[in-house]
Amino acid sequence: MSIRDFAQLYWERVEGSGAKIPKGMDAAFANPDTEDERRIKALIGEYNAAQVTKLKQELFKQRARLADAERTLQTKMTKAATKSKRIATDKIDATLRRLDDIRRAGGEERGLCTVFRAVARQVSS
Repeated sequence: MSIRDFAQLYWERVEGSGAKIPKGMDAAFANPDTEDERRIKALIGEYNAAQVTKLKQELFKQRARLADAERTLQTKMTKAATKSKRIATDKIDATLRRLDDIRRAGGEERGLCTVFRAVARQVSS
């Protein structure tokens, strides 16, 4: 793939193509040298900003759902409120993880991945 193909791929992702691009690929453009690389870095920033906005909106919605469920559970224990609380809590956790992934520098791994790699090395030794 040429650098222009990468630029096209990143542009399509910003436009809503839904293309999944690994964070490692984004990290390759962290220190751009050429104009095309600078454009790709700007597209990565634009996409990440849009994702952060979308995730913050989802977080607000789920926190409101959680508060409603907890309010209901204070007055009456219902199956629907219990289920809603569980779902909201799970979605809040997932959304916070996704926000952390976006904010994480390109080459860094999640903490748990590092732990798993360390355990795998010990087992294989």
